[in-house]
Amino acid sequence: PFDLGEDNIDLGPVKSTTVDLTWLQIYRGDNIICTTTLLPADSRYRGIMTGTGNEGNYVNELYDLGIRSNNNPLPYVRATYENATSPFHIVYEPTMRRSKTCMNGTMYEIDFRDYYAVRYGDGWFSEKFPSKEMASTYIPNVVGANGNVSNNGIIMLCTNFCPHWTCPKGYVHLEEVGSPDIGGNVTIRVDGKEVVGVEKYDLCHFLVNEDGLQFSRREQYDISIVVNIPDGILQLVSVIII
Repeated sequence: PFDLGEDNIDLGPVKSTTVDLTWLQIYRGDNIICTTTLLPADSRYRGIMTGTGNEGNYVNELYDLGIRSNNNPLPYVRATYENATSPFHIVYEPTMRRSKTCMNGTMYEIDFRDYYAVRYGDGWFSEKFPSKEMASTYIPNVVGANGNVSNNGIIMLCTNFCPHWTCPKGYVHLEEVGSPDIGGNVTIRVDGKEVVGVEKYDLCHFLVNEDGLQFSRREQYDISIVVNIPDGILQLVSVIII
């Protein structure tokens, strides 16, 4: 059973264990950590998420801005799983920044949906979540004195929503996950283990492996993603470890 308060959903079998979570535990749990590209975010402004320590704010923009969407060239060769690109690339839309700025340069909006971009031409991306910097800052007690990891081994990914709910050509959804030989438009592996499906919750999706909802509990999870359709793009905004 998987209890989300009034939004009860059945995520199928969970190998040799029972998971009981409420929406409050998901959003306010002690050892739940969200790595997000969305702004404003303390982890981005302080350079914690990127691990650079580059601090800034929405005025001076001295933090790690990421890559402009119109200046993000594809590599000459698609990265393989064994030689995946790391970390994921943070991409922002410069037109959104301009559209939220007054003529005198004052910004009247600071909420921006920056995203991790995974395109077909990039090949594989891979990154460990949470990073050492994120974990030590926000969940220092995730590993107990006995060495046990206190998260549940549950992973949730959130994607960017399409403007006016109309997605552009090539936009890949997490529901399309699967290996390319069975028609999957996006393939995801966690610590080398294939993700065979997802379960939707709001604008996010729980990752499901062949044994169910949970992955082996650990301090960090190596998440690898590749888009399988030409000209396809997946836009991730949050990686949440529960």
